Amino acid sequence: MAHHLKILRIAQELDEQLADQPELRAELMMLAENAPHELLPWLNVVEHAESVLGDLHSAVAWFRNPESTLNGATPASLLYQPDGVELAQTILTKMQQKKRF
Repeated sequence: MAHHLKILRIAQELDEQLADQPELRAELMMLAENAPHELLPWLNVVEHAESVLGDLHSAVAWFRNPESTLNGATPASLLYQPDGVELAQTILTKMQQKKRF
């Protein structure tokens, strides 16, 4: 049940933030409907981003914006990479460590 509530909360935020990116929104919704198991590992990434960046809005925005450590690609582009979750977690951990110093 906890996963279901998290997914709903994230879906609402994605719906708002992806209004100007209908292709990405449609792609994520298709994944959520047809292969939700592929998105479950990303729940921890979203929670990590939320803790590093302060709130869900900022966390979702981080996924949409180019990341210098990805050579200008967006963290959302990691969705289909086999090591995408691990790479996103590594980036967030480095961001968290920088905030401490």
